[in-house]
Amino acid sequence: MRKLVLAIGLASMTSACGSFNLNEMLTSKAEKDAIDSLVQEAQYEYDKGRYDSALNLTNKALAINPNSESPTILKSYVYLSKAGLDAINISKKLIIANEATKTTAATTTTTSSSGTTAVKSGDTTTDNFNTLKSVMNLTETDFDAMSSSSATIGDSALKIYYPLSASLARDGKSESLAYLNEAIDTLCPLILSNANPETDEDTRHTCTKNSLASAAKGRANFAWALGHLGESIAFYSEILYDSNGDGVPNLQAAIPTGTLTANNAGTFISTVNAVNTALTAIFPTEAAAAAESMLNALFSDLKTASTALSAIPGVPTEVSDSVQKSIKDLDAKIATITKATTTTSAEGAQNEALKNSLTTGMATVLESKIESPQFSTLSSGDQLKACCVYRSMNAKAEMPTTCSAVTYKDAVCAAALAQ
Repeated sequence: MRKLVLAIGLASMTSACGSFNLNEMLTSKAEKDAIDSLVQEAQYEYDKGRYDSALNLTNKALAINPNSESPTILKSYVYLSKAGLDAINISKKLIIANEATKTTAATTTTTSSSGTTAVKSGDTTTDNFNTLKSVMNLTETDFDAMSSSSATIGDSALKIYYPLSASLARDGKSESLAYLNEAIDTLCPLILSNANPETDEDTRHTCTKNSLASAAKGRANFAWALGHLGESIAFYSEILYDSNGDGVPNLQAAIPTGTLTANNAGTFISTVNAVNTALTAIFPTEAAAAAESMLNALFSDLKTASTALSAIPGVPTEVSDSVQKSIKDLDAKIATITKATTTTSAEGAQNEALKNSLTTGMATVLESKIESPQFSTLSSGDQLKACCVYRSMNAKAEMPTTCSAVTYKDAVCAAALAQ
């Protein structure tokens, strides 16, 4: 309970007490009183969940003084709430994700507040996102808007999305993503460099700073962290789309789980080939595509969220730990794979590492099918294709024992999968 109170206290900060604010000195008393009255009314509307009314009132306050901080910050929180992210709810989820990481080895499932049971993969990043993504109010309209196309895979016709690049998705028609970007755009003039990563390459962070703003940025930095964390959740939910909310991505669920026989071999091969095609599109490793990918943006968003949380004095570790653990987990995977990867770009190597991290479950299921006794019932051509699909999914994993070292090579697999 104490942890939750700390998190809620952080999320409900309302002012930068005791800080020097030149902007207030340059605002007349009548203007300041008018702004304070509008902000107070906007806060009331916001607390009641009447977000459009609150947004209208913050805009009226900013029409009086565009540099005023309190309506700017409240406006960003309104946009976050319209996207489904409120500070108290996300604080709860961050604590749950942090605690869940400690108990992953002891249990294989976790139950969300809605009652949906999600399977734990044992992967820090994946399990944290499975906990956090239930916060967002993402709809099929959002998923469609963030994709270039969609397809169905397997006998169960599970839907998967082919994601747009991050920049195209942000400029698209996803209402939730639009609100998150409005929050980021609104806050940008107030955010100092210490709330962004040292190697920050996010062009959205390039804006004219409010030189009259106060130096205390607790509440602004928290909203900044939420905006980027929300986008990372949205991109994760698109990349590893899960139609029934059980925490198992459709790409993984589409792989046949029944006994492999000669009768279903054709369906099995076509399904895993479809999964492979989707993975190639979702996890690009070519330099330009990787740099623009949702996966790269997801990682960048996590770094910004972590840095912004760290810039808040006294932030409860229970709130920041789950994000920081995911960052460390991904950094470790990237550091390991880039020692041996053939991918030349840093973004490509990063995407390859993240692909391997997020497809561990899929690869495990596929490997068990390839190494089953029934695998020998497939034709040699189908066996080769199945082994090559597995190699494409996770090239750095150990070769399944039933695959041939002679044919388990890039050139051979490229020719086999092209047929």
